[in-house]
Amino acid sequence: MNNYSFFKRVQDGAILLLLSSFVFSQSSIIQRTDQGVIDYEKRVIVGKGIAKIQLSNTESPSPSDKKIKFAQGSAKNRARNNINNLVKQINYNGIPLGEFMQYDPTIEKRISSYVSSAYQNGEVEFIKDGNVEVAMAISMVGLSEIIFPGVGFAPDKPKSVQYLMTRSTVPKAHRITGIVIDARNTTLKPALAPRIVDENGTPIYGMNNSTRGNAINRGLVGYARSLDSPELKNRIGNNPLIITALNKDYSGSTNPVVSLKSGLEIKTAQKSFHLFDECKVLVLIN
Repeated sequence: MNNYSFFKRVQDGAILLLLSSFVFSQSSIIQRTDQGVIDYEKRVIVGKGIAKIQLSNTESPSPSDKKIKFAQGSAKNRARNNINNLVKQINYNGIPLGEFMQYDPTIEKRISSYVSSAYQNGEVEFIKDGNVEVAMAISMVGLSEIIFPGVGFAPDKPKSVQYLMTRSTVPKAHRITGIVIDARNTTLKPALAPRIVDENGTPIYGMNNSTRGNAINRGLVGYARSLDSPELKNRIGNNPLIITALNKDYSGSTNPVVSLKSGLEIKTAQKSFHLFDECKVLVLIN
């Protein structure tokens, strides 16, 4: 079926192609705007662009493939512009990335260059009145590579002797495989660079506990609404230590706060199983 057949059927009121179901998913931790969505669980930013297929007054309502492709190109450019706007709203750690871009033109240029390579998310949607809608997306992996500092992370180093001894002496079924912070009783907001702190504000986990490569590729923490997804095992394994966060606020509601006792449990698990190295930390939020 050619593009005109699509367009003609849309004129009759039928939507023929839908954007990826991800864009409309209600199961992810997303921030939705008219410009698109920021998804901290899947670690993607999706921008939406709409453009009209231009017809001259003398032209029959049968647009050429060239005009349809031109409209699709215009929609993609608008989607990329919207991604740029969405990136500015992303929470670093109580600070929107727009502030980083405002005070560091180099970062802004690098982000704009990265956004220009955005990929199409789902199919083109033909909608009524001769408009086309396209979704374009970028990953937070590339964004983190630009934003994260070059220093301040844990060095890549071999596992400690204590870690190797613990693994050999503790039965596999009893090994702690990850850390889960249940913050669903709080107003915690997702961020690119959160920290876990205790009730005194003392940091327990953050950039300095993870290698830069893992922080970029895996995210310092993962975010989810529940532990139901089988995919979460890739991060926290089958036997995570589950800690309930306190309903306290540090740094713009982005850093989970735990009790002193829970903080000690986390430190003990980290010392024995080196969970922070590979960012085996998950935060549950509403």
